Amino acid sequence: MSTDERRAEASGPGALAVVAVLAPVLSGTLAAILLLIGLVLKTLTPELAFAQTLLTTGWVFGAVTAVTILFAATGLLFTAVRNGSRASREQEERENPGGNGSLRQQGCPSDSGSRFLCCRRP
Repeated sequence: MSTDERRAEASGPGALAVVAVLAPVLSGTLAAILLLIGLVLKTLTPELAFAQTLLTTGWVFGAVTAVTILFAATGLLFTAVRNGSRASREQEERENPGGNGSLRQQGCPSDSGSRFLCCRRP
C-alpha cells in the first residue's frame, strides 16, 4: 500500500461522499414532508394556492431525490469496481506470499497439441 493510499484512508470520507449519502436522505425527507403538508392543506381548503405550491415543491424534491440516488448508486458502483481489483490482488498475495505473482499453467502456444504445459506469469 502506497503512502498516498494510506493518507487517503486515514483522512476519512471526502465531502463528495458525505453529500452522496446525505442528499438523497435529506431531499427525500423534505419531499415527504412537503407533500404531506400540501395534501392536508389541499384537502382542508382546496382553493388555497399555497397548498398547490407545497405539492409542486414536494414533487420537485422527489425528483431531486431520484437523481441523487442515481448519482450515489453510480458512485458506489465505480468504487466497488475500483476496490474489487485491489481486493483480488491482496487476496492473491495472501494465498501466494512467496512469489511476485501466481504462476498459471497454460498450453504452449507453439505446440497446441502437446501434453507439456508452459508456466507463465499473469
